[in-house]
Amino acid sequence: PVEEGWQPYDLLKANCQHFVADLQSFLLNPSSPHHKSENPIQLEPRESLQDRAFILSVVARTPRALKYIPETFRRDRQIVMAAVSNDGATLRYAPEAL
Repeated sequence: PVEEGWQPYDLLKANCQHFVADLQSFLLNPSSPHHKSENPIQLEPRESLQDRAFILSVVARTPRALKYIPETFRRDRQIVMAAVSNDGATLRYAPEAL
């Protein structure tokens, strides 16, 4: 969850006070929607989670959904490419065999 909200530290745009303020905000209210990472498909009907076209559209819109989709779709090269082309960090959720 923390890695999904992580942003690189930019010396030109931030300083240690910004970091401290962000850290305090998180520590005081870790369940805040600002800090909390939600599963983008958890509220979808079960039937939708078996529909390849639906999964492909979700992953294209929200690449980190790759982490939460059923394993069979995580092995689908086109679905993985849709996620990775928008966010390279999502490659870690794909099987090594791809």
